[in-house]
Amino acid sequence: NIVGSIAAKELQFPALYYAVQEGQLDTMRVFLACGADPSITVTENEHTGAVPSFATRDNYLTSVDLSNNNFTGPVPDSAADHPSLRFLDLRANQLSGLPQRWTGASESASESPVLDTVLLRDNPLQATFPIGLASYPNLTILDVGDGQMSGELPAVPSNGFPVLDQF
Repeated sequence: NIVGSIAAKELQFPALYYAVQEGQLDTMRVFLACGADPSITVTENEHTGAVPSFATRDNYLTSVDLSNNNFTGPVPDSAADHPSLRFLDLRANQLSGLPQRWTGASESASESPVLDTVLLRDNPLQATFPIGLASYPNLTILDVGDGQMSGELPAVPSNGFPVLDQF
């Protein structure tokens, strides 16, 4: 068993499955290896605290899977505008909020995000439907089921969710 904190370290493509880890997961930096698809996978553990921010300077990061932990607080704003993040899996945590850009509460970023998959199922999200994701041109999968979202489903702009395949 790994017990304690994984502090900010230079890790190369961490993948920690079923390691029964406990404690907080601090900001991690991932370094690109030649020909690899850079990702962070820390799933099926017992991490607590806030989801670490994925700095936009780490613009090669393509996939983050922090599912099935005990992360709390909102999804970090850095997930909304990350320049290379395509896959985000935060299912089965204790997340309570979404980035302002996703809820439509802020202006859109200058660059178009490349996110194509957002998995948020099984979180007690206390937010409105993430209508801001309608402007993400590559989003094909969005799963926000089994949460505590409230309010009416907003009208989707005519050009919204252009390639959404699974909801």
